[in-house]
Formats: sequence, structure tokens, C-alpha cells
Amino acid sequence: MTEILTYHNISNDNLDICATTPSLFQSEMEWLAEQGYRGVSLAEFYKDIKQRKVFVLTFDDGYKDFFDIAMPILDKLNFKATIFIVSKLIGDISRWRTKRMQPDLLDWDEIHNIINAEHEIGSHGLYHRDFLRLSKEELEREIAGSKKLIEENIKIPVVSFSYPWNRCNDQILGIVKKSGYKYAIITGKECKNNFKTDCFQLCRRPMINKNSVKDFIK
Repeated sequence: MTEILTYHNISNDNLDICATTPSLFQSEMEWLAEQGYRGVSLAEFYKDIKQRKVFVLTFDDGYKDFFDIAMPILDKLNFKATIFIVSKLIGDISRWRTKRMQPDLLDWDEIHNIINAEHEIGSHGLYHRDFLRLSKEELEREIAGSKKLIEENIKIPVVSFSYPWNRCNDQILGIVKKSGYKYAIITGKECKNNFKTDCFQLCRRPMINKNSVKDFIK
């Protein structure tokens, strides 16, 4: 299976380990294109798993800088991505992070523009909570409720899910499946995905500010 890469915010905040600078992001996307690779969303990849020289590009949290910075770079290269949004905080700030690092989040108008550009919207829960601390009823609200809320606003099915804080166990996995998602992803360091990998435990690479796509794309 092709690599699944995950980004968070695209910014020049050198103190934020999750951030990738705009210049680095652009240079790496351009390098991938020069090598003959194409970036695709998770749903697009699964429409044709026999595609060669592609990578799956994902963004967690739904930061506004995806719309302002990352999307113009991707659109120019005809790359697509999956953006996992926190559905009860649309148009707000990333309140689950420390006060010094709470970048703005996408609003619904921006999300509609992202969809019009043929990128995929996935769910990252209602509030980006720690799922291991929640009851079954709270998990169902976070997982199924976020899917319902997003679909009510974008009017298309939401099929992809990203586990907040990378938290997953059998109960969480079961609720994600029951809620009607088709794919769900976790983050790991030694990803060994293949076509037999459980579609609800797909492993992706964290693209933090010290990583390069050249480490993973061969």
C-alpha cells in the first residue's frame, strides 16, 4: 500500500512541533511532483487501490492555514487531500491545545470551498477529546454525532475518521465501524500497511517539523 502522510498546521511557528513551514511544505510537494508522484485523498485512493506512484495526504484538526496556504499549493499540483475536522469547533480556535498554540480553525464557507476543489472532508470527533476517558455514550456522540453534524452541513457522506490524540481500542473501533465510516487512521512510526490491513486501523506517518517526505517516499 502507498504511504499515508499526516500534517497538522502549516505555519512558521518554530516552537510548534506539529507545524510544517510553508516553504518546506511547498518544496516537498513540488519534489514529489517532480518524482512523478501524485497526492490523493483517502477516499480517492480506495476508489482504485491499484494506482501507482501515489501517496495519501491527510491533515488533522482542520486548521485555517490549510485553506490559506496548503490548498493553493496542492491545487496547483493537482494533489488532493483528506482534511479531518473537529465538527463542534468549526470557525473557532483549537481549544484542546495549550493557550500559546491555538491556531484558528476552518469555517463552513472555507470547508465548502475545499470540497468544491475536490478535497475530502473527514471527521476528527466533536471536540478533539481523549476517547480513552469517555463513556460509551460519550464516544457514540463524538464519533457518530460528528459524522451526522458534518453531513448535515456539507450534504455528502463522510466516510473517513481520524482518532483524536491517536486513541483507539476495541470499543472505540467498534463504534467507528457501527457509525458508518469506511476508513479510519492512526499514527505510527513503523507503518506496515498493505491491502490486508484493517481499513479501520490504517497507519500513517506523522509529518512533524523534523520529518521529510524524502524519508518515506522512495
